[in-house]
Amino acid sequence: MHGYDEPVFLISVVAKLMNIHPQTLRQYEREGLLKPSRTEGRMRLYSQRDIDKLKIILTLARDMGVNLAGIDIILQLKDEIDSAIINVVESQRFILGPEVQELEEQFTRYLNVKYAYGVSSGTDALLIALMAIGIKPGGEVIVPTYSFFATAGVVARMHATPVFVDIDPVTFNIAPGKIEKKITDKTKAVVVVNLFGHPAD
Repeated sequence: MHGYDEPVFLISVVAKLMNIHPQTLRQYEREGLLKPSRTEGRMRLYSQRDIDKLKIILTLARDMGVNLAGIDIILQLKDEIDSAIINVVESQRFILGPEVQELEEQFTRYLNVKYAYGVSSGTDALLIALMAIGIKPGGEVIVPTYSFFATAGVVARMHATPVFVDIDPVTFNIAPGKIEKKITDKTKAVVVVNLFGHPAD
């Protein structure tokens, strides 16, 4: 566009330049990561400096392991996700139901296993996993020091002992090199937690 000291771009052009979904950019606006240099009526206009600032933020976020790119994927699937949620709400089948069964069947095919179970929370998923491998009172389960409290909580609920291993200061995941020192004859399992887009090593 013309009439300014520097060129400015509509959000649709910025999206193409950065290869990002326009709704993702609007989400970044709402979060304060992107601000238009000027507005004309309802049009928001962005300068090259605005684009460069956003690029720096996204680069830093990537380097720190913050997965902002996931927002773009979610927004591209927004209509499909909204429709699925509305179907569940209208059916009033919040526990089990055909959607859960379909998800479980898709997981069994994807993972090439006989069974897959949808549960109400990550806490329940951890608890079921420990029950499935036969954790007994007196056993030890290695867990990271930095995690949601349920990671150690489900171990205690099984009357076993959580054994804490320190984390890697870069990824914040359990430090693999420190696990072996904590293994004893009572060790029955190691629970690893993936944080901030970084799979545990």
